[in-house]
Amino acid sequence: MTEYPTNAQVTALVETEQGYLVAYIDTGRGSLGGTGYPYSAYLTLIDKNDLSKYTTRTLQSWSQYAPECAWGVQLVPINSTSGYVLWYTTAPNENGTYPAASSEDYHYYYTMYSADGSFTEPVDLGVVPGTYTGPIYHNGKLVWADITKGADKIRFCTLDSAGVKVYTVNESASQPEPDPTPAPGATTSFQDVPSSHWSYPYVTRAAGTLRSWLHPNFSPIPM
Repeated sequence: MTEYPTNAQVTALVETEQGYLVAYIDTGRGSLGGTGYPYSAYLTLIDKNDLSKYTTRTLQSWSQYAPECAWGVQLVPINSTSGYVLWYTTAPNENGTYPAASSEDYHYYYTMYSADGSFTEPVDLGVVPGTYTGPIYHNGKLVWADITKGADKIRFCTLDSAGVKVYTVNESASQPEPDPTPAPGATTSFQDVPSSHWSYPYVTRAAGTLRSWLHPNFSPIPM
């Protein structure tokens, strides 16, 4: 078996009605690497009935010495015919290699994919919190959480056609009450989520499932 080394990084894989959709980033330089060569993002649909047949589409392309490169492409299915593609861009390091060191916030983009691997025009979301937990599709929206700032600032993001909304746990700023507000389904909660916070009924309802090792906080256990 012959090896063909590349710089490509597969970041996501989902199944659609028409095939297997793969998201990946690549410099196009094979194993050569080198400075000043950013990653571009691609989607490839592989035929279910013949894995040797595939169609590749460019999601976002960057030329040599570009100020940014594509990174962290994620696929989130809504059903077997469509879903979200979410990714961000990052600047190069001082030595010209990509990507730069991790940050708390990133410049995000998204698009909607179809079963045949095609996608809508990408939408620029601007700088928003990163998807530390990985996004999920729930109640018509893409949802993710960012905990890079620690227990004192856990942020939840929602994305739909209206754009991104960011909600922060443990801040005094008031948030709109969810409609409808779910009734707590458990008698336990977390000590770092106050009952006055908009997310309290949701977090309380999930407390019995999320709690482990008798850890009292909603924030992650320090490693």
